[in-house]
Amino acid sequence: MQLKKSVIKFVLTFYWPLLQRIIFASLAYTANQAKALLTTQKQDLIWSLL
Repeated sequence: MQLKKSVIKFVLTFYWPLLQRIIFASLAYTANQAKALLTTQKQDLIWSLL
């Protein structure tokens, strides 16, 4: 039990920054994708209005 706790603690200590970086990167990527999608939709809307 104690070994399991220390392993979990080690993993969290070691991989938490990496995990956070991955999470932030995927969030930023998703936000950029959404922004790109919105801008293209906006342009399509403008072109359809013209």
